[in-house]
Amino acid sequence: MLPAVGRVNLCSPDHVSLLIHRTFNASIPRYHIPGDEWVFQYGPAENDPELGPDTAMEKEDAGRWISRRDGQRLGGELGDLEFTVTGCVVSLVA
Repeated sequence: MLPAVGRVNLCSPDHVSLLIHRTFNASIPRYHIPGDEWVFQYGPAENDPELGPDTAMEKEDAGRWISRRDGQRLGGELGDLEFTVTGCVVSLVA
């Protein structure tokens, strides 16, 4: 298994989505994110009265995985995350 680097483009309580070379998608499911090191921090709800009905939610506002040790975001400031590929699904479009 080889290490790879991807850019975090979406975080949810269930997984982290990455973009590799601005072309390929990768997903890290929650059970591969060490719970003793990382915790998911929820962002504001879309129907939060403090935001107002016309506020557009950005992807990064939906939530993020943060370090339990120092509160840093998964992937750091740039969002680059090194990971190990454990499986691959190839979809061909005709």
